[in-house]
Amino acid sequence: AKISDIRKKLIYSEKVYTKLTKHVRHWPQFTCLNTAFKKGDKDPVIGVIKKQLTLLKIMRNQSITDTNSDLFDQALETGIKAFQRRHSLDSDGIIGHQTCMQLNISPQIRIKSIQQSIMQFDNLKSQWGNHYIMVNLPTFTLLAVHNDQIEIMQPVIVGSKNRPTPISTYPVQNIVLNPTWRVPISIFVKDKLSKVLADPTYLERGN
Repeated sequence: AKISDIRKKLIYSEKVYTKLTKHVRHWPQFTCLNTAFKKGDKDPVIGVIKKQLTLLKIMRNQSITDTNSDLFDQALETGIKAFQRRHSLDSDGIIGHQTCMQLNISPQIRIKSIQQSIMQFDNLKSQWGNHYIMVNLPTFTLLAVHNDQIEIMQPVIVGSKNRPTPISTYPVQNIVLNPTWRVPISIFVKDKLSKVLADPTYLERGN
């Protein structure tokens, strides 16, 4: 794979969503609650979700016209998993809050986000040179690139939405193999302490 392929995919996605806006003036919406929907559930919201996935060409038209349009069936689970993979979500086939939020993003908003990504990509690429390591924050992926060719790709952990990983560019000065790592105090207090208090076996089970 090549790093330039990322830009090509962005441009292709922009064209797809632009074409979609010409046919869909108002994007179907449903309220994102704490309730999660999974296969076997039945709710009027399911029909809206099927319509969204049909417009995105992830599902076929017949899925929203049959008598069980409100049923979370196998076809919808398959479609949701495909949608989740496309948007770097856990592909569990369950419509939770994050998946709901992504489903409700209109094509117009998608286009603005894609255009911003293309602009950011072009502005930063001139600083990278021929050999560099890039972390794609939205996809939790590290890429090691040599002459536009992606030679290493591996998952990484990035910051949360409330404490995001900062976007920065700097030269690699050294690489530590198998480093010693301990949970930082800030992460333990903000992310782990409540889990430890709720479950005394949490630390032992997580090794």
